[in-house]
Amino acid sequence: VNIYNNAGVLNVRKADATTNAKPADGFNNTPQNLAIGDVGEFILAHGILPATGLTIGQRYFLSTTAGIMSTTPAVAAGNIEQYLGVAISSTALFFNSQYWLQH
Repeated sequence: VNIYNNAGVLNVRKADATTNAKPADGFNNTPQNLAIGDVGEFILAHGILPATGLTIGQRYFLSTTAGIMSTTPAVAAGNIEQYLGVAISSTALFFNSQYWLQH
C-alpha cells in the first residue's frame, strides 16, 4: 500500500511503480481486499506478507500493476524501481520496503 494525504486525511491506496507518487510504504495484513470505508491492519517497513504462488528465494519488486508484485523490476522511463522482499516460503514474503529510484 501507499500512504498519502487526501485533503488533510491520511489514506492508503494500492502502490504501483508507474509513478513516484505511489511507492510501497507497507502492506495490508488482511488476505482479501478491503472495501472503501473498511478498517484494516497495515504493516509498515517490514514484516511477513501472506501471499500465494511465491518461489522460495525469489526476490520481488513493485509492479506497474497496482497492488501487485513482480519478479522483475520496473525499469521503463518514468517508472520507479522498488525492491519489496524475498520469498521465505511459497506463501510468505519477508517484506522489507526499500528506497526506490526513478528511471
